[in-house]
Amino acid sequence: GLPFPEQMTYEEWANSSFPAQGTECQTCHMTSTSGFACTDLWPLRDDLPQHELTGANTFMSGVLKNLYGTSLNRVANFDRTINLALDNLQNHSADLWLGVPARAEAGDPVPVRVRVTNRTGHKLPTGYPEGRRMWLHVKVEDGIGTTLFETGAYDAATATLAVDPFLKVYETKHGIHGEGEGFHLVRNDRVFKDNRIPPAGFRPTPLTAPVGAVFPVQPDGSLANWDVSEFEVATTPAVYGPLTVTASLYYQTASREYIEFLRDENVSGPDPHDPDSLAANRGEKMWNYWNDYGKSAPVLMETRVKTIPLNRPLPTAAVAPDPVVPRIVSLGDNPFRDRTEITFQVPAAAAVRLEIFEVTGRRVRTLVSGARAPGEHRVAWDGRTESGAGAATGSYFVRLDVPGHSPLVKRLLILR
Repeated sequence: GLPFPEQMTYEEWANSSFPAQGTECQTCHMTSTSGFACTDLWPLRDDLPQHELTGANTFMSGVLKNLYGTSLNRVANFDRTINLALDNLQNHSADLWLGVPARAEAGDPVPVRVRVTNRTGHKLPTGYPEGRRMWLHVKVEDGIGTTLFETGAYDAATATLAVDPFLKVYETKHGIHGEGEGFHLVRNDRVFKDNRIPPAGFRPTPLTAPVGAVFPVQPDGSLANWDVSEFEVATTPAVYGPLTVTASLYYQTASREYIEFLRDENVSGPDPHDPDSLAANRGEKMWNYWNDYGKSAPVLMETRVKTIPLNRPLPTAAVAPDPVVPRIVSLGDNPFRDRTEITFQVPAAAAVRLEIFEVTGRRVRTLVSGARAPGEHRVAWDGRTESGAGAATGSYFVRLDVPGHSPLVKRLLILR
């Protein structure tokens, strides 16, 4: 039989259109800097890849930051890694398109189409499964905020993704022939599912072909680097408009099921390098870290919101629903010289933080720190640091933190 493909990230890239374009792993995952390659006897170069290999894992960087960031004086370093991973996920990995009708009649079914396009040079997501997954959350509400349809709902308190008939999860599932799906790397010998979205120009091999999923074949023989999900939302004649359709794409580093597997299977004894640990074994230790540091909270990659007018409009006395998820709506002038205005929205009253970071991870300025009402808010940044000094020319991260939601990051450029 065929060898078992534990992970095939390199082959996914090699069989895509990215090599011919000159796009390599370092292009996306090892940002370039200026310096000397080995010794200052060689010329100064501005294309040296930094050995960071930033991917999409914000969870473990957060765990390590909480455990060792302060004692090792590395808080800014961990923040840099987290911000770069958020930037990868939210600004460079996928495009989300939402299609809805221009208007609808109350009582008629309403079609909703969502397309996810892979912008990376490998399958999305890629790598060894480890519970990593990406999924669609689609929610349709009427004019007074009543939910008419929802798929992909996630309970943050229990770290549980609700199973429903329309759920679309992009993932690969391994397992053992004759026994079924499982996480046991050494014993696994079969791929039960692989519906991850291929990269552009992808030509599958026997070891990299989708399993349990079909992607359209393009004129050049490659597979489409997108996937379309279609939903039909039932309405009644009594429904008030307009309808609000929200489609969100989430990524999670490690599922609850995978962490439970580590806890239950790794019972070899306590960690000899951590004599102060209260855990009985390393599996329980990982479970405790997962519980204490966010349960590998999903990262919101992208959101699209559209409204559909109905022939039965909202009564004048009724109140329209608040936004569903936080968003950095716009960055105003970008790049800017002296001033820009950042617009963001929050779905409910919350203690909000809006901060500016250097790409090194050092916090430059806190623009918002406190309670904000639901809806859109605008705040100006004059390009100055907390001390009042002008921030230098270069790239910065704008980061929005709202309790109960994944942080959001966008890049902002200052040109002096």
